Amino acid sequence: MFLPYLSREKAKLYANLWKLYLFRICINLYFIGPVYLAFYQDFAGLSFKYMMFAQAWYMLWAFLLEVPSGIIADSFGRKKTLILASIINCVAIFIYSLYPNFYLFLVAEFLWAVAFVLFSGTDDALAYDSLKQIGEAHRSVKVFSRMESFASFGVLIATPLGGILADAFGPKMVMLFMTIPYAFAFLIAISLKEAKIEEPICLQYYIHNFKYEFRLFKSNKILIALAFNLISIYIIIYPMIFLYQDILLVNGFSNTATGFVYAGWIMLSIILMNSFDIFELIFKSKKAFLTISGIVVAIMFFLLAFSNYPPLLVIALILGCAFGFARKPLLINYMNKHIPSHKRATLLSSIGMIENFFLVFITLLMGIFSESWLQPMLITLGILTLIFVYFSRVREEYLVD
Repeated sequence: MFLPYLSREKAKLYANLWKLYLFRICINLYFIGPVYLAFYQDFAGLSFKYMMFAQAWYMLWAFLLEVPSGIIADSFGRKKTLILASIINCVAIFIYSLYPNFYLFLVAEFLWAVAFVLFSGTDDALAYDSLKQIGEAHRSVKVFSRMESFASFGVLIATPLGGILADAFGPKMVMLFMTIPYAFAFLIAISLKEAKIEEPICLQYYIHNFKYEFRLFKSNKILIALAFNLISIYIIIYPMIFLYQDILLVNGFSNTATGFVYAGWIMLSIILMNSFDIFELIFKSKKAFLTISGIVVAIMFFLLAFSNYPPLLVIALILGCAFGFARKPLLINYMNKHIPSHKRATLLSSIGMIENFFLVFITLLMGIFSESWLQPMLITLGILTLIFVYFSRVREEYLVD
């Protein structure tokens, strides 16, 4: 849109917005996602267990680097941080494709964790600061929603395409193909206009803030209940991003099919995230979706444990994963209503760190038990999901719009 009243500098800041939309698409074109296991098996001869160990390693570093990454973005600059993250991503891909060695894969996963935490929140911060400098900070919610929509669009493109490319060229080439969107992300990052950072934050501030937020969180029973409901189910459903590949490949599905199943649950998740009001209208309760989604996730685990009928596996995965992953934005929305605005971003980041901490252990356990104890593990996950839903302390009055 042409805006003649903007100065040259403000026009560049305004251009940051559409550039960041494209940037979100590029960094979410994660072609290897639906064929990660095929890459480990075909390229390196490694089993599902090793892939999950690598993911636990990744989660550990994502947890440990969360705070330092914020300091880098605030002091080094958001534009430079995004440039650096794009470069590190490409280096990680090169290392992953270099030689089929598990320890090299761990180096690549470490670099991916570094890139992830550098990306995380940095583009949001640059978008907000750009809006603030041109006097349109009130549009931030709309801009952030669009950024999430473009990210989802990138995932929808990448998941079926990754499977198709894997069947055509092999999983190793799919990994290498990811350098293309990340190279575009690098070029976009270079073209961005750095927005002014009013008060760069030091390490002491982060440490002090973390202590304060932990006390704030601990004293708020509503936040504890909502966070427990979020984290308990999410750490159980998250590893399905990888486990579903093992389940489908063992049952004879092609790489292309696994990609379309992944895309299917992403599409359904988007639909559900825009239909929460329907559940409230039908069941006369805001808590209805939280309860129903937890039960659907549990049913998915039981069906996966006791059935090998391909259509039923697909239906269970799409419904279970879609309902499971759609819970997170709804719960975050409710948590936002109980967090002071000046502490919102950092407190949510702290909750994210707690989530990553537990994901390290659940991912490790799934790697250890999935190969020889898959059915008992799936049954256990289903039972745990029902227990968490039943003992949820979330009350209807906590769910404020």
